[in-house]
Amino acid sequence: GVGPSQFTLNCIYGCLAEQCDVAGALDLLKKMSFYGFEPWIKHSTFLVKKLCENGRAVDACKYLDDVAREGFLGHMVAYTAAIDGLIKNEGVD
Repeated sequence: GVGPSQFTLNCIYGCLAEQCDVAGALDLLKKMSFYGFEPWIKHSTFLVKKLCENGRAVDACKYLDDVAREGFLGHMVAYTAAIDGLIKNEGVD
């Protein structure tokens, strides 16, 4: 059979990001790693921003840690969004 394409998996990843489905996004990243695909930066950043907007900045930071454990380096924009979310939502000075 034919395996999924990078485009297809990234589209699914974008949908999971829209739903703030962290577990689903991490599971899909493992599958993408298996196929040798990289996630699109915009979806990782979008997921982090959505989590922060929903008061889940700590979850966003944990997600970035989990992503790094899977071998994917987060983009500076995603880390900046997480820091911004922590400052706004957690009252970090």
